[in-house]
Amino acid sequence: MEKRKRKELTLQEKVKLIGESNGKVQTILKRKAEIMEGFENNAGNDRKRLCKRSPVEEVNILMWEWFQNVIKQGVRVSGPMLQEKALIYAKELGISEDDFKASKGWLNRFRDRHNISFQTGCGESGSVSSETIEQWKSKLPDIVKDYDKRDIYNMDETGLYFRALSDKTLCVRGDEFKGGKRSKDRLTVMLCTNMNGDFEKPLVIGKARVPRCFRNLQVSDLPVTWKWNKKSLDDFRNIHRVN
Repeated sequence: MEKRKRKELTLQEKVKLIGESNGKVQTILKRKAEIMEGFENNAGNDRKRLCKRSPVEEVNILMWEWFQNVIKQGVRVSGPMLQEKALIYAKELGISEDDFKASKGWLNRFRDRHNISFQTGCGESGSVSSETIEQWKSKLPDIVKDYDKRDIYNMDETGLYFRALSDKTLCVRGDEFKGGKRSKDRLTVMLCTNMNGDFEKPLVIGKARVPRCFRNLQVSDLPVTWKWNKKSLDDFRNIHRVN
């Protein structure tokens, strides 16, 4: 009797079979993840065998697993973070720097491959009324007409959340990113400059008279004027009460 010739399924056929098998085709199901990955990685639909993974592909697989894990934990991820982590994995796999550099090109391909975009995780935005802006633009020239530019100053305060992570993160398009609680430790900073671009010495307000990080230096030698308030001022109008 003539021996029946075994037919090798294409990757496309195997993927279809996985969807319809419900656990009946054990040989293919044992390699389900590998077959699905080969199909998603743009392998030819008519190819019948998967090529052996390259070391760089191993890095890509590890990076995708790591990325999904940290995003689920609410960790904000940037491009440089991805590149640095990829280099760590490459080193662990014994890949030389000549063979893998985690370049911008690699980063862009990795993002395109997994549909990753840069998104804002949380935060609020506000705006000033355009009508108010236009009113002041018409008033200011008349108000400052008798002053020299060096005597016209603009001063404002800002909060420096020095322990907070970025509001933005890399995230798969269409997925909602739920970030964790942001650190509220802050410094209040006053910045002031005149129309000539000459800056006054910044004023910085913290919680401690002499923070631990200042223990080996003279506060008076800092490039800023340091003040302190245990309540960590939220309103610049309270500055005059700081000793």
